[in-house]
Amino acid sequence: MRSLAWIAVAMALGAAPGIADHKLVFSPPTVLSEEASQVPGGADPGGQANRSRLVALTKTPGGIRDGRLVAIYSDAGHPAGLVWHPDGGEHLALDVFARTSDDGGASWTNPVNISRTADKYSALTDWMGDGTPRPYWGDSGKPTVFSNGDNVVVSWVDKYVPAASWAFGGVGDNAVQGRAVYPDLTVAMGEREIPFSAVYAAVSSDGGTTWALGQTAPPLQLTYGRRDALQDVHRGIGNRWIMTWQEDPLGLQQGEGHGPGTGFSGAMVSDGTDVWYTFTTDIAGDPTALRTNRVPLSDNSVYNTMAANGYPIVGLAGSRSIQGASRCNLSLVKDGASFYATLAYEETKGAPGFDFGKTVQYHAFPFDTPTVGGWRDARYGAPGTTLSDPAENGRRVRFFTQGVTGIDPAIVIFWRQGRGAEAAPADIVLTCAKAVDPASLVTAARMNMSSHMPVAGDANLMDATDDDALENALAHRGFVRGSTIVFGCSYTTDGALARYTDLANYDFYIRRSLDGGLTWDRPRNVTRLGTTRVSVKEPRIVPTPNTGKENGDVFVVAWATETNVYEGLGEPEPLDIFVRHTWNLGETYSRAARVGDALHREFECQLRVNEAGDEVDVVWMSEGSPTEALFATATPKKISSSSGSGSWSCAAQPDAPVDPILIAGLVLGVLVLWTRTRRARSCAPRT
Repeated sequence: MRSLAWIAVAMALGAAPGIADHKLVFSPPTVLSEEASQVPGGADPGGQANRSRLVALTKTPGGIRDGRLVAIYSDAGHPAGLVWHPDGGEHLALDVFARTSDDGGASWTNPVNISRTADKYSALTDWMGDGTPRPYWGDSGKPTVFSNGDNVVVSWVDKYVPAASWAFGGVGDNAVQGRAVYPDLTVAMGEREIPFSAVYAAVSSDGGTTWALGQTAPPLQLTYGRRDALQDVHRGIGNRWIMTWQEDPLGLQQGEGHGPGTGFSGAMVSDGTDVWYTFTTDIAGDPTALRTNRVPLSDNSVYNTMAANGYPIVGLAGSRSIQGASRCNLSLVKDGASFYATLAYEETKGAPGFDFGKTVQYHAFPFDTPTVGGWRDARYGAPGTTLSDPAENGRRVRFFTQGVTGIDPAIVIFWRQGRGAEAAPADIVLTCAKAVDPASLVTAARMNMSSHMPVAGDANLMDATDDDALENALAHRGFVRGSTIVFGCSYTTDGALARYTDLANYDFYIRRSLDGGLTWDRPRNVTRLGTTRVSVKEPRIVPTPNTGKENGDVFVVAWATETNVYEGLGEPEPLDIFVRHTWNLGETYSRAARVGDALHREFECQLRVNEAGDEVDVVWMSEGSPTEALFATATPKKISSSSGSGSWSCAAQPDAPVDPILIAGLVLGVLVLWTRTRRARSCAPRT
């Protein structure tokens, strides 16, 4: 249970006065993860909801479904299907569910199970660590959803991996599916054997009303478990759809535990790990092309390209490279009448003289012509264009794009970079270009967006990443719309102090450029937590949808909070989620509004803003017994302002909430003076 001290911190954040003349008022939450009728026998194991996602449809044919909300989440889908995963321990196997709402979330359709794997198995492994092979049920990983018009695609990785000769639903021990062994001294054998994952996709061409793949027919299986798949991402424009994922020949690797999270993010990979790419020109009419068009994008392994059952079964990885590619991001960009796939990922160096760290690699090509030799007959991919400084450690690349006009930035790309190894302090380096070809990005100026962030000016954009060896930036976010770029990241003045003690923490800062990245405003702290005992986690920046009629001056900023604990003495505890709203492109913000309540651990929010900017929809996870996926909607409400007009300045920043522990200390100080004894001082609250 959360301590009262942290509840007080959350209450202080939610009530902090702001400079803007409005606040967000959220509706009571709706539980989305209710799927009793969708699991075998009508049972409802539930209570283990995970990774909720939300999209709002725009530009649907005739505008019939414009504004429809589609919520995706995973939850326990089979009451007897226990499994174990190194990233989550023992749990009931999860399925992926979908729901839609046409009235702004006031009511929702019944959940539809679009994975249907939790009651099936394709591997017998010693996952319990007692020496006895057992069925490992089809556990569905975190879903990823993207929509364009009426097309909605959901992808995930799954432990149910039927062989190419099996019909979906068949069970047994698939000899092709790989296995990985993870140490666990709590079990008799001291280790557990876990099967590899495969990539799946569910497809709806009517805005989530029905799922041609996932409901009417089985979901589309894209890989066959010879290597362990992870980090699936996809995008689409109209009926054109592209997708990437990474495949590790030795299975999901555990990180060294130096960064945030559990250490199984896919950042640590085996040699020979590649990023794979696939596409279809018609996701509604020919979704199975996602299976036949798949190719390795990076060039780290050699593959068997012999076909079976009408589509290529790519074989075991070879030993071409001592490098590994991971954590790819991608976009589909329109340039005149052409469409280009743009992709960026991190890759281990593996070169003499550069024996630690990673580089950021970039690819851009016509979406239906991947840049690999021979494409369908390719035995390995192609090297990318290096964007980061090869002498430093570049990783966690992100970017956002818009149509190519030749005037505004077509791409804004940014990554963490520094001289240290894994989890060492780093800055966020950003560059942008008016075209998406690699040559345009290679020649564009690099800017250090986080150097000396609390007081940064124009000169700091040119700082080296080791100008301040203590500060650290992460969790970078943003968007581009025309010539406006909004960038944000979590920042601390002392990464080691924030990691090993509770004497420093992370806040979320935002910078804006109104001229396509030529000049930037000074950083602005939009969270202002006011206590080092709490840190920002999982920040979000979400603008209105790009429909051509949107209110472009509106965006929202959201973040979760967690306890800031000494490393090695405990794990951070989720606290609350907060949202701020701006009507004037970040000149002023609404006061921070709490999502949900102060009694539950809440995290992993996803938000959507409507076209007018006067409605904010959010899904998130509420942890407890049970753990559920929740939904709420908010509208801005006018409040009295005591601050004048407000502008982009320190005075316009939200007032920092007063640390409740400081308040308690002041009260106790008064008692000390009143009683003229030091005894009252011993009553100060401790956490």
